[in-house]
Amino acid sequence: MKVIVQCQFNAETGYQHYTHITCWLVIIIRCIVIILLLYLGHGDCVRGVAVLNAHQFLSCSNDTTIRHWSIADGTCLKIYYGHISFVYAVVALPNGTDFISCGEDRMLRVWRGGALSQSIAHPAQSVWSTCVLSNGDIVTGAR
Repeated sequence: MKVIVQCQFNAETGYQHYTHITCWLVIIIRCIVIILLLYLGHGDCVRGVAVLNAHQFLSCSNDTTIRHWSIADGTCLKIYYGHISFVYAVVALPNGTDFISCGEDRMLRVWRGGALSQSIAHPAQSVWSTCVLSNGDIVTGAR
């Protein structure tokens, strides 16, 4: 058995327009796909998800928010505000509680202890992606 959490995409246009996240149970032996849970709450399309630990994950959206979810029951534990435009990516830090995010507002934001701790402006139109390297450095991709 394999459990997959993913964002929904429109297969015809490739445009992300779904405002929910689906948790799928995929049984590979019999090619059975079952929807286990829908995580509802974003007001615009979901752009990405990041697993914090075995019980929680984060999602980011064009609605300018990041949401903290319980994997088990779909409860939204917290909503993070700080971006002023689309949030394109969210990445969990190795400690399992802190994270980074980036988006259309040209910012990389660092979230520690459940609060925004740092905002780093980029000389670009938008920051499309971010990741954390094994040595702890943060890398961004911007245009």
